[in-house]
Amino acid sequence: MFFRCGRRHLHSWRRAEEGLEVREEQIRKSTECFNWIDQTWTSAVFEGRSHTSSFLYQGQMVIAGGLVDYKNKTNTLKCINVRDAAATWKDSDCKLPIRFSSHTVVNHNDLLFLAGGYCQLIEKEILKQSDTIYEVQLAPPYSSKILTRLPQEISYHGMEMFDQKLFILGGFGLEIKASVVQYDLIKNECKERPPLPYAVDEMATVLWRNNVLVIGDESTRSKCLNAVIMYDVITGRSQMLPCMKHKRRVCTAVLTGNRNE
Repeated sequence: MFFRCGRRHLHSWRRAEEGLEVREEQIRKSTECFNWIDQTWTSAVFEGRSHTSSFLYQGQMVIAGGLVDYKNKTNTLKCINVRDAAATWKDSDCKLPIRFSSHTVVNHNDLLFLAGGYCQLIEKEILKQSDTIYEVQLAPPYSSKILTRLPQEISYHGMEMFDQKLFILGGFGLEIKASVVQYDLIKNECKERPPLPYAVDEMATVLWRNNVLVIGDESTRSKCLNAVIMYDVITGRSQMLPCMKHKRRVCTAVLTGNRNE
């Protein structure tokens, strides 16, 4: 099955290779699930969030943080059983250490790694960009801790994990970035890697073997591209793949089939 949750401000949601597009003008209080077998959509009531991040954990799709209205973020997690078509959203006992939006998360075993984003300590507080990578336990006691500080604040970036290393790609700080930062979970070491060919943010990323595919992006605040970069996390080399048919930003991508082929 295949889920989507609402966004806001005319942000686009698409599945990259199929060009499916839905545009929203406000935060939608619903979730839609696509069944591949009978090719139908079903809806479920959802509290409504945008600029969130999601991951799969123990058969559950989990939504972490995000904007709940135009002024306030949340640190709560919501989950739904992807194997049950009649399932409804439930609250998770786990929470993010701070209210976040426009962040990225990667889960590994019972740990969640969170990087960057806009954070809010209390309601209606002025938003601040984060330069922090957190580790959050998804199982009791649900504790969290700071792992490291990134060279700069970052949001609207991509993040993937390979060989016990986190790779933070592109994003927006004082400007749109081409940087790639590697954080080694074993050595607790953060370092810069060779950059992307150009600055990008609001793109999709997906891991294939030892490569991160950077799909769709916004290279300036007014220019949306249809380019696809394949970044080798071992060598730091970039290769341009064939362009998509349509220009995309704030998009998502899923790798299906055998990840090793």
